[in-house]
Amino acid sequence: MWRSAAVILISAVLSSILVACGGGDSAPPPQAPPAGPSQAAPPKCPPLPGSMAAAPAQADQVTAAGLAVGSAPVDPRTGETNVRTRANYLTGTLNRAAPTGTQIWIITNPQGGDFYVQDGVPVQPDAGGGFRALFNVGLRDDQPQARPNTVRVVQVTDSVAAYLASCHASSTINPRLPAELPWHVAGSLLVHKIAP
Repeated sequence: MWRSAAVILISAVLSSILVACGGGDSAPPPQAPPAGPSQAAPPKCPPLPGSMAAAPAQADQVTAAGLAVGSAPVDPRTGETNVRTRANYLTGTLNRAAPTGTQIWIITNPQGGDFYVQDGVPVQPDAGGGFRALFNVGLRDDQPQARPNTVRVVQVTDSVAAYLASCHASSTINPRLPAELPWHVAGSLLVHKIAP
């Protein structure tokens, strides 16, 4: 009698272990993770025109210094800063006004990814060269990114600027460029979007 009671007890224990570990016929099927908010892919810029002017001549090139995102510290070793939101403001100072025939724009590029037009308007520095320009990282505030984005301050000729304007970027829509364009990188900053 003790022997049959022990066998029944051991069978019950083994059965519950099998079910808990996912074995046996009574284990529930795996559940799909809950669907999050839909993420529409960013729009694309129009096809590139047949020809496009080269980057601004070296004598016309400007540089951007003191790049920062709000009060977030910049790591002096990596040149990287962290943000927690999608929309941010890049600040900095141009060493001089962009010469006639050139404009300053903000372009982002996730490491190993495409290039995205930011804000839809050229940067308008003040009389001392200081500027504040809106840029976005990712599609949503609650979406951290595994790799940093390079936020570039680029100087382009008016013909390239006309193409960037034709992408119809805005403060919330950042179209994807079909390729890297002929531009001069006046300055850049690595921006890593971390969990809020």
